[in-house]
Formats: sequence, C-alpha cells, structure tokens
Amino acid sequence: MSRWNLARTSRHRAGSVLIAAAALPLLTAFISAANPAAAIVQLHALGIQHTVSDASAVDALLTKLSSPDANQRNQAEKQLRHMPAAAKQILEIAKRQVQDVRQFEEARDNRVVRDKAPETDKQFTDWHAVYKQKTGMAAQTIGLLGDLKAEEAMPFLLENSRFIDPNYAGKAYLFPYEFPCVGAMMVIGLPAADALLPVIEATTPYLHTEQENWNARLLAYILGPRAASGFLKDRIDRLVLEQRQPLAFPQGTIPAGVRIARLEAVRSRLEAYPQGFRGRDVWLRGRHGA
Repeated sequence: MSRWNLARTSRHRAGSVLIAAAALPLLTAFISAANPAAAIVQLHALGIQHTVSDASAVDALLTKLSSPDANQRNQAEKQLRHMPAAAKQILEIAKRQVQDVRQFEEARDNRVVRDKAPETDKQFTDWHAVYKQKTGMAAQTIGLLGDLKAEEAMPFLLENSRFIDPNYAGKAYLFPYEFPCVGAMMVIGLPAADALLPVIEATTPYLHTEQENWNARLLAYILGPRAASGFLKDRIDRLVLEQRQPLAFPQGTIPAGVRIARLEAVRSRLEAYPQGFRGRDVWLRGRHGA
C-alpha cells in the first residue's frame, strides 16, 4: 500500500472513530430515554463497552431479582445476562437470598421445638409455599452467576453446592436444577473444576467418603465423566513430577503423595459414571439457548 493510501486509510479510520465517539452519547441518550437498561444491552451487543449514567436502571433490575413476581424476575434475568459488570452485585444478592432461605428453615425448626407439637398440614403447606418461592428466587439468581461466567462466585458456589431448589427435588434428570450451584458451575466450566481441585485434595478418603462421592459427582457434572478423568490425570501427572523434582515446585501444606492418593480416589469413583450423563449436554445447550 502506498504512503498516500496508507495515510488516507488512517485518516478514514480516525474519522470513523471520532464520529462513533461523537455519536455515542446521542445513541445512549436516545435509547436510555425509553429504557436505560436496554441501552446497556444494545451497546454491549454493538461491542461498545459503555455504562449508562443512569445507574438506577441497573439497580432497578437487580431489585427485581428479589421480586415475588416471576415475570419481573424473568425480565430482569434476561437483561442482566448481558451485563457482566453487574456480576459482583448479583453475587451479593444471591448470598442474601440463600441466607434468607437458611434463616427461614431455621425459624421453622425453632418453632416446632418451641411449640413441642408437630406441624399441622396447613402450617406445613403454608410454610412450604413460601419456602419454594424463596428458594426459587435464589436459584434463579444463582443461575445468572453461571450465565455471566462469574468466576469470583466460585467460593460461594462450592460452599452452597448442596443448596436445593425443592421445585425440582428428587428428579435425577434435573440434577443441575435441583442443585442450582452445580448448574452454575457447569456453565462456568473449567475454572469451576480448577476451583474444586483444592477441595478434592483436602478431602480425606474413607474418613469423608460421602464428601468424596460428592466431589466426584460435582466434577463429573462440571466437565463430563471422561473429561473429568483426564483432568484429574493431568493434575496427578504434575504432582508426580513435583515429587521427583521438589525443588522446582512450590511445596503446599499437603504432601504431593497425599494429594495424589486423594485425586486417584476421586478418579476411581468417576468410573461409576459411564452412563447417566446423557442429559448433561442437552441441559447445557438448553441453558445457553435460554
């Protein structure tokens, strides 16, 4: 390309950038006048990382995540999926919602102990209706963390991996819905598996057999059984190398040999999952296409 053509191309690109920069406030103002939250979504769709000055629009969407109105929650969820910058705020909402569910469960237990009498059918029915609503809201917010690939949420998701949404309880083929934190980790993918590794390496086999089984199940759902086995094999190979060359690797508080044994124990449990995960990919495709 000649110097003249190169210069003309450079001026053309620069002019395009200036025009886009000048038009951006107008575009934002025009869209946000009717729907500020939609402005963020549409600008992100254009590849323009811009925050609408009216932050109250995003706050309104976040508030709707705790609305008893399912339609409002669904509308908020649909728009917040395009707002990765809101992930930290969504994580805080999820924490509050899960804590609210825990406290609601505890209050019921305390009431039963205090009254020294079993619940009536009506008491249980009324309580369970509110309980399902509260857990459903929390599950929906947790699902958003997965959609946003919120890796910063991994400590929360692992800690609450057994949090159950009773709307799907007992239906094995809906396992990621029954345990919404598991579903979120499945969408996050490999970073979730990386975060699970220290938990696996810190779990003592035989003393915590049930936890070991749960770790294997989590990893199988996050990566799929075959990929999970290969993932653990790679980690084991690295630890074997660490044993042979201890000075070349930073040493952890748990000896490499102990971690290898614990990883092998979980890997052996993955062999129990040759089938039964056919719905995993279907669920993921449905989640991504939702």
